[in-house]
Amino acid sequence: IYIDSDKSFIGGGEDNFIHDNSDESFIGGGDSNKIAEGSHLSTIVGGGSNQIYSGSYYSLIGGGFENRISDTAFASTIVGGRENKAYADTDYATIVGGLQNKIHDETDYGFIGAGILNQISEDCDKSVIVGGHLNTNYSGSGKSFMGAGQQNDIHTNTTYGFIGTGLLNQIYDNSDYSVIVSGRENRI
Repeated sequence: IYIDSDKSFIGGGEDNFIHDNSDESFIGGGDSNKIAEGSHLSTIVGGGSNQIYSGSYYSLIGGGFENRISDTAFASTIVGGRENKAYADTDYATIVGGLQNKIHDETDYGFIGAGILNQISEDCDKSVIVGGHLNTNYSGSGKSFMGAGQQNDIHTNTTYGFIGTGLLNQIYDNSDYSVIVSGRENRI
């Protein structure tokens, strides 16, 4: 624990760090976990090589390996999984397990349930991907929902888009309030 990290605590493990000015932060075991400077009231519980970057107040990583919460991501959460990332300024973002899922910059209240290589791009507030593989919600497509499936895409500036499940379904740019329930290679 470094300078001026008042009331912070590391409860076991190896090579864990709480850096400067991260008051009331907690690392509960694990290996090579780090809470960077200025990340007050943040927590890493176990796992390995997890990091909460600078200025990410009230953030949580609950286990897993090589998960990242980037700079100034207020109250964001990653629970388990591997190589999941909440990027900068993703306030209240949540990733629950999976592999290499990403919520990009300035996407507040984004949620990825699990799966592999799912992405919610920048400026997609309140968007959800429940699971699946290689599903993408592109920039500016806030308040959109994907249930599961594989390689489904909601493209740029499509608010309130909905893809339930399926394979290779696409909702293209500026197609607000569009719905694909299921199937394969459907296009709007």
